[in-house]
Amino acid sequence: MATDSRTAVRTVAGTASQTPLLVLGFALLVLEGYDLAALGVTLPSMLADETFGMTTAQGGVAGAVTAVGMLIGAALSGALAADRAPRGTARRRRGPRTRRRSRG
Repeated sequence: MATDSRTAVRTVAGTASQTPLLVLGFALLVLEGYDLAALGVTLPSMLADETFGMTTAQGGVAGAVTAVGMLIGAALSGALAADRAPRGTARRRRGPRTRRRSRG
């Protein structure tokens, strides 16, 4: 079953109302990864600089706190999204559920 590129793009992108949501999700994904990248880039400089007086153990704690903060943020945002999401939308679009009769 061959599909042309326009059909594939339309299938992936969804409708026009979903496009802003996809853009927002991608932007949040980029921002979420930025904190790890920033920590990885700046931590060696902070450890080498004497003005901070940071030890390697404190740098490890900073990395661990970042990971724990991401865990808490993911759990809270997931709970918030589940609380705000509409219930049963997919089922309503398909129509009432009917049992299939077995052939036999």
